[in-house]
Amino acid sequence: MKILILGGTLITMGEDNPVIEEGGLLIEDGNITFVGKRSEAEGYDADRTIEAEGKYVLPGFFNMHTHMFQVLLRTVGADMILLDWLKTAIWPIVPKMSYEDVYNAAILAIAENIRSGVTTILEMHYGNPHFEAVLKAFEDTGIRGYLSRGFYEVEAYEKLREKADDVLENLEYLMKKYENVMPGPMHPCFVSNDLLKASKELADRYGCHYYTHLAESEEDVQLLIKREGLRDAELLHKLEILDEKFIGVHACRLSPTEIKYLSETRSNTVHCPTSNMYIADGVSPVPELLSKGVNVTLATDGSASTGRQDFFSEMKTAALLHKVYNDDPRAITAKQILQMATVNGAKALNIKSGILKPGYKADIVILDPWRLNMVYAHEPVSSTVYSATPENVETVIVEGKILMENRELKTINEQEALRKAYKSAKKLLS
Repeated sequence: MKILILGGTLITMGEDNPVIEEGGLLIEDGNITFVGKRSEAEGYDADRTIEAEGKYVLPGFFNMHTHMFQVLLRTVGADMILLDWLKTAIWPIVPKMSYEDVYNAAILAIAENIRSGVTTILEMHYGNPHFEAVLKAFEDTGIRGYLSRGFYEVEAYEKLREKADDVLENLEYLMKKYENVMPGPMHPCFVSNDLLKASKELADRYGCHYYTHLAESEEDVQLLIKREGLRDAELLHKLEILDEKFIGVHACRLSPTEIKYLSETRSNTVHCPTSNMYIADGVSPVPELLSKGVNVTLATDGSASTGRQDFFSEMKTAALLHKVYNDDPRAITAKQILQMATVNGAKALNIKSGILKPGYKADIVILDPWRLNMVYAHEPVSSTVYSATPENVETVIVEGKILMENRELKTINEQEALRKAYKSAKKLLS
């Protein structure tokens, strides 16, 4: 199918031609085949034409870390430190979730992500065996989804612990059956060195990424130091786990040595500013990581520690956090934030997306700035980061498939999703 998008301002995220006024874009069989001026694009034939005059057209966002089941647990355990929050508010509930609960939560979370301009989700699911419910939700909604198969082995809540052989057997089953699955040790302190290494060997055998919470809070870092005498990234470096396919989430409590290891191995990190502030984990040194060649991406984290799946909120929060933390408004720019949201996410997952360019996947968001919060914004990149909200998202396309058009979800019955998720949440929290 050919889709032609005409008019509007193209925020391409390409270095050679970042913004094109009065642009045009052609999609064929899920890929972008033309990007340029409207006057040139009008010469192409298409099955569908989308008029984007006065709109912003940009690459879809990569939400590189969430726990979708947590949309059923919003604000549960509010105002607690990380391990207390996990032990009292999250861990006791997660094992009680049925396949239906996990699926209902995933559909609702995906709907919220689509409305926030997200075209790729990396979900870290844990605590119950319903990983295939997540994968089914990805398939049913058309969003590009990756699953990090989370696991606890030691130290954690008893009902969440799994035996190493069971984890590896299930991981291999999922990796054989599905694309886009990767190991997800929940924290290095909750998994033995043997299982950390064995799951990395399995990931390498299947060409998968390796994904874990990394140096999230001082409390979990100290648990590992007590066990190993090493901090998170120090241990992972010793075990030869850090590389270009490593994705470490949070990265708040990094030592200079750990930053050096992440840089030397070209590893990836995921910044979750709202969650880190909500639980007071700390502040990831994002400007320093970027300056040293670490590929930093962006995410919402789960709704139990952020309140909602609002990617625009994460972009703005990330920008403001590092400006005030570094006492310098130049510490990070809107352009860098938008790169983290698009280009860097695609780079971390090694897929050809995140840029509006011929040959790249047609993962596209159309924003309508003709609203009270954006009208007459002078610079499109800055206004996307600092002014836009999910209310500005008009159309979302994933690999050429329209998931939302004129703010109407095409693959999800929103009212049905709300009813089913509410029913699951009410049951779990009663």
